[in-house]
Amino acid sequence: MTAGWSSPRRAFLAYAVLGLFANIPAWPGDPARIAACTCGGNKDPIQTVWFLAWTPYALLHGLDPFTTHLLNVPIGVDLAQNTSMPLLGLLTAPLTLAVSPVASENLLRWCAFPLSATAMFAVVRRWVHWPPAAFAAGLLYGFSPYMVGQASVHLDLSFVPFPPLIFYAVHQLVVRRDTNPLRWGAALGALAVAQFFVSTEILATTAMISAIGVVLLVAVRPRLAVANAGHAVLGLSVACVIVATACAWPVYLMTHGPLHFSGPVMGLHEQYNADLLGPVLPTSAQLVAPRHLVAIGSSLVGGPANVDENGSYLSLPLLACLAWIAVRERRDRWVLLCLVMAVVSFSLSLGPRLVVDGTVHHLPFPLPFELVRRVPELADLLPARLALYVTFFVAVVLALGIDHWHERCADRGSAASEPASPRRPSRTLTRTARALGVLLGAATILALLPRWPYRSMSARPAPAERAASLALVPRGSTLLTYPYVTPSTDVAMLWQALDEMRFGLLGSYVLRRGPGGQATLLPSALAPYDVEGMLADPLADVAVPIPKVPYLAPTTETVDATAIAIGRAVASARFGRAAITGVVQNADPRTRSLYVVGRSGVLVGVDAHRSTRYLPATHSPVPFRSVTRGEHVTVYGRTGPGTLGQRRVRDLRQFLERYHVDAVLVELGRHDSTLVVRWMAQALGRPTRSGGDGVLWTGVRRDLRRLGGDGAGGTAGMPSTSRRTRGSRIRAR
Repeated sequence: MTAGWSSPRRAFLAYAVLGLFANIPAWPGDPARIAACTCGGNKDPIQTVWFLAWTPYALLHGLDPFTTHLLNVPIGVDLAQNTSMPLLGLLTAPLTLAVSPVASENLLRWCAFPLSATAMFAVVRRWVHWPPAAFAAGLLYGFSPYMVGQASVHLDLSFVPFPPLIFYAVHQLVVRRDTNPLRWGAALGALAVAQFFVSTEILATTAMISAIGVVLLVAVRPRLAVANAGHAVLGLSVACVIVATACAWPVYLMTHGPLHFSGPVMGLHEQYNADLLGPVLPTSAQLVAPRHLVAIGSSLVGGPANVDENGSYLSLPLLACLAWIAVRERRDRWVLLCLVMAVVSFSLSLGPRLVVDGTVHHLPFPLPFELVRRVPELADLLPARLALYVTFFVAVVLALGIDHWHERCADRGSAASEPASPRRPSRTLTRTARALGVLLGAATILALLPRWPYRSMSARPAPAERAASLALVPRGSTLLTYPYVTPSTDVAMLWQALDEMRFGLLGSYVLRRGPGGQATLLPSALAPYDVEGMLADPLADVAVPIPKVPYLAPTTETVDATAIAIGRAVASARFGRAAITGVVQNADPRTRSLYVVGRSGVLVGVDAHRSTRYLPATHSPVPFRSVTRGEHVTVYGRTGPGTLGQRRVRDLRQFLERYHVDAVLVELGRHDSTLVVRWMAQALGRPTRSGGDGVLWTGVRRDLRRLGGDGAGGTAGMPSTSRRTRGSRIRAR
């Protein structure tokens, strides 16, 4: 069996050409366009761009690449527990520094397909004789529904050339005795370290699947396991030493660092579980599929917005191929072992509970993932992502089956010139078998064709940069932006990455340490809370506020409440005429602010105070907590100018001073950006520069000292929003 370097090179070129179709018009290295997230917008690709920009910046400035204080100012973020991909950032550092981190992301998104496929080809090529069989395995692994889905959003989860190589290194240590254990142990350690610095999640799941495979091999062939025990232990020990040495510091930060978090990441144990029907139901990522089946398949894992997490699809033709190979090659131990591993991987991807067509079925016994979830280091795994390993083992089985089929066809062809034998199949039967095999292969390819290219958006520079505004922001400044950086929008992180990390940002879209040390994606809640809520929540045009983020809707009027009658309670005449009667949309006990939808459908803000009376009377130390969402209330008090009243202006100034904000940038054209501009103008006066698509204030600390606490602040020359327009906007919400 030969496997020269020429075969992987030719395979890579073929895979690379196919991978180009995924990213048109965002060609490799193109800095003008950025990928758009399948869930809407481009928040995840922007996060990836930021990570790729951060690694070379940190190394050039002598900073720890696993910790940053440029996001989530003033607290910072532990990047060791995020998908920061420092290895990929290091490899693309020259392109990032010379062109743009967007160019680096586009290049890596393209390379993920041919590199992953070529790694699979190189591994399988050593197990089969016919190169096209290995090529088919690489094609399935590198362009599988898992890859097509994850590559649209998560670069760290789609850049997977290392798992096949890790599996092969483990195979060489555990199965083969004629190899050098020190060399293969070092190779395994190096591959594991490389995978660690791309995705710790993929490394953890690869190690888990490798361990399961070794256990099954020991159970099936105990004599082989005993004979190779010393060889395997020596090599694995070398690998462990290399991994422990190279990964000690980031592992320390992940487990004991000052910014580390614990508990379930995002708390999504039950949402991203594979569905039992996933292998047979296509999603919107497939080009050729019935619409009614696509609608069902796209909703199986987290709903249509999370179709990128549904990588379980295999297609009926491919399942038919596997069934045919399983029957035909039932005496081949490697085929059977890989089939069992594919089934085990799929059963783990189902998660702790069986889900069929989106419905949870409670079984009298737990599914295998329940055991995995009890291991603290694996408790945060998202089960559906184990589809990667289902694809790996299915690809190996497919390659072995094709290779055996080719050998039989070759044997029958060479025997055709020999005298006829009753046991030999006829030429017609042989040709029919070949034709059926070709048709089944073509049907499999057709069923798995991806719906390419991915959507992409223009990677424009920072909006105020068009008027040379960001050049006015001093290096090392703290910048407050609208839109505020949250999981809803992280466009300011793109501005920061494109401007060479010259300023820090309040807010973040990364995993960070939340209340009680638990993981959260939300930025730190900074007091006064209504300021952050004003900047964050108007972007989320939804009825339900984001959990744990202060909620403040822009309103045309605000009532300074003297009394609040809850339910049908009636206030005495001394409170005067009611200012607003309606239903509470949201209430925030920390700021004593609530929002009432009146009979006309207009949203009105209400500010309560310590002196506010509540009817019926309550003796609670925090009586405001008796006001809940959906409650009918009648509010009495003086009606003020709404969101931009003096209380909001005073809170904004306090916020800017407390967190040492040096500059403020408001992007125009967004929901309520005009309102935010007026708010900033009332607090700071005229902007430093207004033009293009943004409005910028610099020298914020100086302006705060000049204005003091007099509540002044000019609004001359600022865009205004009429009451009629604001009312129509509010009703549209």
